[in-house]
Amino acid sequence: MKRFFSFDPEDGFEFHDNEEDARARAETCLARDRDIATTEGWPEQVVRICWGEIRERVAETWSRPATDDDNTDYDEMADYGLAAVAANKEVSDESQG
Repeated sequence: MKRFFSFDPEDGFEFHDNEEDARARAETCLARDRDIATTEGWPEQVVRICWGEIRERVAETWSRPATDDDNTDYDEMADYGLAAVAANKEVSDESQG
């Protein structure tokens, strides 16, 4: 996953390498809706077009082998939480499911 995103209700989320690409896609989506507005009026969802930077992501906070006391069929126990994304690093693809 990349650090920047854009969202358009018609086409969903898209991830980008940089803020310029994210903003450009949002502008393109707005232009499309502006064209629609000339003949059909503004689409209601136009106000939901946006772009931004991913600041936090879910990451594993701890893991350990499961024990009999855990009363589970899993081999490993783990937990996850939100973690800051470093400004100079891309969000890891391995966290996507």
